[in-house]
Amino acid sequence: MPGKFAMKKSGKGFHWNLLAVNGRVIATSEHYETRRAALAGIASVQKNAPGASTVDAEEQLATKKVAKRTTRKATAKQNSKK
Repeated sequence: MPGKFAMKKSGKGFHWNLLAVNGRVIATSEHYETRRAALAGIASVQKNAPGASTVDAEEQLATKKVAKRTTRKATAKQNSKK
């Protein structure tokens, strides 16, 4: 039995929770102004999540910082040669 999406109306509009088989919340959406927008958010997760990989966001951030520094150094070096 797969997990399920539970949509709720709140003071800010609508939001949904993705519930595991045991009923525990494993994901929570942003707040949407309309029910239709919340349903579109659910559809997007259903479409885009199957087979999604797991990445370490901190590792990616560190890699991006190193790449930026390397690019800046190369740009500075090129500019100094002109």
